[in-house]
Amino acid sequence: MYPDAREEPSRRAFSFSGLALDKRGPKQQRWDAASARAREELLRPCPYIGHDHDRIGVHCLSREAYGIAEQSFRRAIWLNPYKPGFHHHLAYALFRQKRHKEALGVLDELREKWPDFAREKELREAILQTWNEEKGERDAGKGNGRP
Repeated sequence: MYPDAREEPSRRAFSFSGLALDKRGPKQQRWDAASARAREELLRPCPYIGHDHDRIGVHCLSREAYGIAEQSFRRAIWLNPYKPGFHHHLAYALFRQKRHKEALGVLDELREKWPDFAREKELREAILQTWNEEKGERDAGKGNGRP
């Protein structure tokens, strides 16, 4: 016989509705992405969450994965709308994707909520300067007879 079979029934591991039990109680479940998202959604909006998504987004920006960075920043803002840095990072990710109107829209929201946020003005100027340069290049291209 196996050694487990000789133990008394109260000490053996039982399975009750799919949850494994041992003598200390329920076993620790592995991390699950769906349950982590559900927990975040129950806690939102909260000033203490969303920082991990922001860090992932900043890392993706450094690797020029702008689409993934945008998704991470949007999630961070959705979880924690109280941090102006999250909005600033989202605007920068949109700017790097050459979606200038959307980036300016995010900066407008940022200005409404936090009028003293200095980095907003710097990014707005950079976006407008780049946008005007691109617009000037397009207009110059039309004048040369190119389609």
